[in-house]
Amino acid sequence: LALAESCAPADAHLIAVSGGRDSMALWHLLRSSGWSGLVVVHVEHRLRSPAGEADAALVEAEAARLGVPCEIRRVDAVAFANAGTPCVVGTPIWSMLALTLNGTP
Repeated sequence: LALAESCAPADAHLIAVSGGRDSMALWHLLRSSGWSGLVVVHVEHRLRSPAGEADAALVEAEAARLGVPCEIRRVDAVAFANAGTPCVVGTPIWSMLALTLNGTP
């Protein structure tokens, strides 16, 4: 949370939420600590359906319940790999987020 000390909690910040316990807990910790400008992003890689879709639905429902902006992105990770895109499963999620938010596959 050292990074949290250098950012203004009211500013808009993207937070990647997988739907797992750890990312959900971090999201709630940040909100309860006054981070009001969070924007949730969930990337569904289409590798674990239907479990991946269930995670997306959980994140989307929780964001709606809390009134938090939420972006759900569905990415075909296999298409990324087949296209030779260097950002596939196993690389930092931030690369995948940057590409999906910019409209790449």
